[in-house]
Amino acid sequence: MSLTEQLDTLRIAKDLRLPIERLMRALDDAADANEVAQEAQIQIEFVQAMEAAKKIRGPQVEALYILFDDAVQARLKA
Repeated sequence: MSLTEQLDTLRIAKDLRLPIERLMRALDDAADANEVAQEAQIQIEFVQAMEAAKKIRGPQVEALYILFDDAVQARLKA
């Protein structure tokens, strides 16, 4: 399933999609495990900020954490 399809399933607002896509691209561009870890921390902070701003709620929060974590784990294996 593509990122767009996943975000559709989660009903993520359009104004949040571009920042999420940028975070995923930055993760893909990470050169080593240290950079991957830094990007993972940025992703966590993004989700926390969006939750605090009430732009995402309960199930979306958990699903975004899982989405980002899966991407980080896949990147580390690559």
